[in-house]
Amino acid sequence: MEIKVGGRKQPVREIDPVVLAGYIEKCGASISYTTSGSAGQSGSLSGGVKGRSVVKQTFLVKLWWPKNVDMKYGNMKLLDSLSYEMGRTRRLERSINVHIPNRIEILQKSITSLDKKSSQYNRSLKCRKRKIKDEKLKLKEYKYELKYRKRLVYESSKSLIPAIYILRRTKYNKIQGKWRFMGKEQTRLHLGTIDAVGHLSDDELKRIAIVQIRKKFSHPLDTLTLKWIKDENKKANKWCERMGYKIFRD
Repeated sequence: MEIKVGGRKQPVREIDPVVLAGYIEKCGASISYTTSGSAGQSGSLSGGVKGRSVVKQTFLVKLWWPKNVDMKYGNMKLLDSLSYEMGRTRRLERSINVHIPNRIEILQKSITSLDKKSSQYNRSLKCRKRKIKDEKLKLKEYKYELKYRKRLVYESSKSLIPAIYILRRTKYNKIQGKWRFMGKEQTRLHLGTIDAVGHLSDDELKRIAIVQIRKKFSHPLDTLTLKWIKDENKKANKWCERMGYKIFRD
């Protein structure tokens, strides 16, 4: 999906979250509302200000993002797009699992190789211990940051990528398209009778459903394609596998 911003079309993942939220709220889709005030233990976005939409909860994450966190190495500033957020989680994961442990191991081994008879021994020992302490602090802060950025990426992707399911209701001789967007099931789409379109595959029926969505709603949904949904789900699942999350969506 794309939105024309600043005179050019941009993929939704590369658009500023605040700008994207504004477009989504005006696209015509039904948006879920909440009356509770905090995130549930499951980690899903379930809260916000009374009457505020899930769009605001998902993209204006300052509603649940930690405030006034003092960090030396971590960065709790919200980034400019979902793409940047995903990139940051990958770099954090790599640092936490590879780079920082390797540096700590190298420093620890270097301590054992110091010459205790050297006049510089104590200074060298203190220097290495200080560096190890700093690396452990960095590891702690990065883990804290990653916890929240992973939640942001997962919840935003889950809300932003429409999920379309085909319902073949034989009893009523009709086929419907059931779809969710921004945390809420939308009005079901009538795709035709089983007699007329029942021979079509689910993917073919999903394309029919998407044509209806594109005609009914404004951007970003007016540029929706089945290929985009599959590509985005593939990216999300690849990200989930790397981050140790449950599979996002088939």
